[in-house]
Amino acid sequence: VQDGHGKKTRLVQESYMSFFNHISLRHGWRKVPFGRRDIEELTQCASEIVVKIRSSLDARAKGIILRKLSGSSHDYLWGIQHPPKGIL
Repeated sequence: VQDGHGKKTRLVQESYMSFFNHISLRHGWRKVPFGRRDIEELTQCASEIVVKIRSSLDARAKGIILRKLSGSSHDYLWGIQHPPKGIL
């Protein structure tokens, strides 16, 4: 990760991991087949890729850019039926 991208990468990964702060998970009303440690490496890799793609898109964009930091990651995580097996 390039120096300028390090903070952005960390923020994106934190937004992905904030999935576990959802009230229904905290109170045990819903469950997912994985824990924080299971997806930490995956979210790190994904956040590095996302920051690079967003930076490239932003360099070409004109005007204001509005974006949800976590993208659609929370929707994706709710849909996982089996524990992730790691990167590639």
